[in-house]
Amino acid sequence: MTPSTLDEIEAKAKAATLGPWRACGDERGGCLCHMIWSKDADVVIAVSLSSKDEAFTGGSGVQDEAMVRANALHMAMMDPPTTLALVARVRELEEAMTEYASMTSGECWSDAGRLARRVMGYEAALAVSGGGGEGKEQP
Repeated sequence: MTPSTLDEIEAKAKAATLGPWRACGDERGGCLCHMIWSKDADVVIAVSLSSKDEAFTGGSGVQDEAMVRANALHMAMMDPPTTLALVARVRELEEAMTEYASMTSGECWSDAGRLARRVMGYEAALAVSGGGGEGKEQP
């Protein structure tokens, strides 16, 4: 994903109706109209249509009602706050990768040494506490 794509996603999320969003049925007694609502403003954001909604689709499109519901739930989950958080996380990870890639091999080995010392410290702490047997989760 390019930086310009992330910029475009971020701009569109900032311009969209504020979240959180929810799919109809989540809080409306199991309604299956497949509308996506702004949770706070109670405004319809979108509708996930099936081929049965011929007035809108001309009979083409998704035929499986479970898929229509899954589409509505996905759209509701990807509200602007969620999208912006994901964009921020991608940028954070890309920055960390760039920083790591610019390290010299000596710096990389230094980081590996720090990690090894940390692991050995965990192992020592587990040995003292009597934990750390086979199949046990370790920090």
